[in-house]
Amino acid sequence: MATSIKTNFDVIDTAEAHDVRSYIFAPCIVYGKGQGFGNQISIQDVAIVQAAMKLRNVYRVDSGSPTWPVCHINDTTALYLQIMRKILQGAEIDYGRNGFYLAASGSIAWDRIYSAFAEALAKRNYVDDEDVHGADDGILQRMGEALDVSPSVVPVLLGGKCTYTAKHGSLIGWKPQYPPEHILEAADAEVELIVDNFKSGRMQASVR
Repeated sequence: MATSIKTNFDVIDTAEAHDVRSYIFAPCIVYGKGQGFGNQISIQDVAIVQAAMKLRNVYRVDSGSPTWPVCHINDTTALYLQIMRKILQGAEIDYGRNGFYLAASGSIAWDRIYSAFAEALAKRNYVDDEDVHGADDGILQRMGEALDVSPSVVPVLLGGKCTYTAKHGSLIGWKPQYPPEHILEAADAEVELIVDNFKSGRMQASVR
């Protein structure tokens, strides 16, 4: 996470040094099937499914009820296109250190996401029950093995708290079509999409 933040500021500093405007486009938990010719699935929520299928249970990795921004793929691409549209129109929009654009319709508690995914996975008999279980050190070790990452990386993949808001998007006329709660309604279809990609060998979890 620290590396990705540093990279953003390296981009900004390099752009300023060459008198170029930079715009940082920041996706969050993206869900929904993409319509392009390349990758059509998210990388963020895949880890929940991958670890759950391996351990036969869905696990929470945080205490409390932390939240994270979410956004449907259609709204994510709509913000990107709106940024490009404004640039090509010559509009004055924020850039550089003020040019961070978060694609997010709002935030959802991880526990609600876990629960929705657990229900969808249990319905397909990929987990033993619909409950969300707490992860201790031993479980984090096993989850790390399932995701092929260090146990310390597991909470980065499946949890954490983010308080960023999509202020700059609204300032340039972007308005998301789907509310944040829609990810819960779409969880069943999302799990189906992820599982299909696993079966075809096209996807595994990656650090966001």
